[in-house]
Amino acid sequence: MDEENFYPVYLLQENVAFPDPFFNEKRYHTGIFIETDPQSGTGAFHHVTGDIVSVQGMKYEVRPMSSPPESSEAFHAKTKLGRVRREDYPATFDEKLRGIPPPIRQRIFNPRTMTLEQCKLDGTLYMPGESKPPYEKCTEWTNLKAIPALIEARILIES
Repeated sequence: MDEENFYPVYLLQENVAFPDPFFNEKRYHTGIFIETDPQSGTGAFHHVTGDIVSVQGMKYEVRPMSSPPESSEAFHAKTKLGRVRREDYPATFDEKLRGIPPPIRQRIFNPRTMTLEQCKLDGTLYMPGESKPPYEKCTEWTNLKAIPALIEARILIES
């Protein structure tokens, strides 16, 4: 296949300014970068933003990148995932990602304990001993939902 008919697709990780105190391990803001201009290394970053405390949860966004990701102070890593056909980008690619629900509210302030606590979909707190699902944030949305959906739809062609 002729490579000029494709854009490279990368997993992009950025350092976060304020680490989440609920996670012990180092985490990064994670999304999918499409390099639309190989000469300049620029393109667009597809990711979810926001938080898991507010009622609206997170939201899907596309952030144009007018300089290569590596030039950002926030840059951590860029890993090649594959490629996308130019005919599928941006419309088909973006439509697929917009159809994947972003992470919802998963924490709520408990006035009795004066702390943030994990909550259910309806905003109620878990009872002691009740099992709690793992948190879902940008990394989980990208790795467990977005990338598999793009591959399954044959929009992302793996390397």
